[in-house]
Amino acid sequence: MYSNQAHDLYNDGSDITVAAAKAIKGRTFATLTVNTDDHGMALATTANTTSTVAGVFKYDVNQGELVGLARGASRVVQVTTDIPLTPGVEVQVSETGTAAAVTDGKPIGYVFQPVDDHTAYISLYH
Repeated sequence: MYSNQAHDLYNDGSDITVAAAKAIKGRTFATLTVNTDDHGMALATTANTTSTVAGVFKYDVNQGELVGLARGASRVVQVTTDIPLTPGVEVQVSETGTAAAVTDGKPIGYVFQPVDDHTAYISLYH
């Protein structure tokens, strides 16, 4: 069915559905574009360090397909990381839309629990 799904550990938020502005990898951070698709759906793309984060893509999709965004304050959801992260580390969005330890970016959550070397449960701030 879906591949590379982001699984919740805790969910107190509200998901939304958007259209993919380009091919999307699940478990990465999303940002909304200023455009909509032909049906009026908001378009989203992979976030980067300067983006406003709209949520986490819930699974892989191709351009134009609909995709769910996991979102909500205190929600704990799987996110891809570039390197292993330890519990309690605040994270920001990397240039590739993954979670990275905060350096000079805006904190968007913290590591609740590592899953493996390239995935962690992140507790979202918004």
